[in-house]
Amino acid sequence: MGVGLDISSIMSYFLLLLLLYVGGSIILRFFRFPMKLMIELLCNSLIGVGLLLLVNVFGAAVGYSIVINPFNVIFVGILGVPGVVCLFLLGMIL
Repeated sequence: MGVGLDISSIMSYFLLLLLLYVGGSIILRFFRFPMKLMIELLCNSLIGVGLLLLVNVFGAAVGYSIVINPFNVIFVGILGVPGVVCLFLLGMIL
């Protein structure tokens, strides 16, 4: 009883797997830097939003708050912790 696979089918599957591996490797190398940048931006944004929330919680005692909006999140995501400090100082000045 045969399984129905001959040498041409096995070679076709092998070439397809090889093509998928090579194509995936090329795509991964091409998108590695942008993906790393996006992950870094996401991590900075999450840390920044956490710090903005902390500033708002502790700033509520003295009547100070920073609005959390998309602009501030992107600003903090790009600059990280210095972005939170910058927003804090801008809020104090303005």
